[in-house]
Amino acid sequence: FVLVGLWIVQLVRLSDLTTIMKTGNTLVPGTFADDATRYQFFAKVDDIVKETHLFRTLLSVYPFIIVSRFFKAFSSQPRLAMVTNTLSQASIDIFHFGVVFASVFT
Repeated sequence: FVLVGLWIVQLVRLSDLTTIMKTGNTLVPGTFADDATRYQFFAKVDDIVKETHLFRTLLSVYPFIIVSRFFKAFSSQPRLAMVTNTLSQASIDIFHFGVVFASVFT
């Protein structure tokens, strides 16, 4: 529900930005008649960019949550539980591999 809530907030903010953009005039240098409206526009754009980054970060974590739920379901079936047990016993080695991989390729 958090993702849906963030998406709705983002849509509301985008509609606010659209309202501000409609007040602009392309014939005026800087598009807006006064500096306060221009500042409000860029502040709104900055907020939307930050929220979009947060939203995309949360969206990227969601598939890992779904996969972890699959592994939880696998534990009830003996053959599939073998995969879960193997990954849990190798978790330290997988973590160390991830640290080395991240340090080499970043």
